[in-house]
Amino acid sequence: VIEGEELSYTIEGDVFEEAQEEKRIGVVQTYDTFAASLLQLGLVGIWSQQPLIDGKEMKSHDILPNIPKGPVFRVIMEEQEDWMTTHPGGSKEALVRHLREIFHDYI
Repeated sequence: VIEGEELSYTIEGDVFEEAQEEKRIGVVQTYDTFAASLLQLGLVGIWSQQPLIDGKEMKSHDILPNIPKGPVFRVIMEEQEDWMTTHPGGSKEALVRHLREIFHDYI
């Protein structure tokens, strides 16, 4: 041993624990970044969001009065969900304009 120098010995488990801790920190940072993105985009809680327009109102004369019965109604309601996801905080009026533009055959 050289005078003034410390010798450092590692135990095999220490190296493994350090590697695991680095991985854990990396995973936590990834999730923190993801959570911050959700907050910035206004998407927190979107999974429990109610539609801006219910089925009865969708068929009203102000929105899409000529929607036929059947699968197309579901397509329209899914379009509403998609629009609300991509336009968090969007207004009902903007949604109505969008739906009337996309499904103009049912006006």
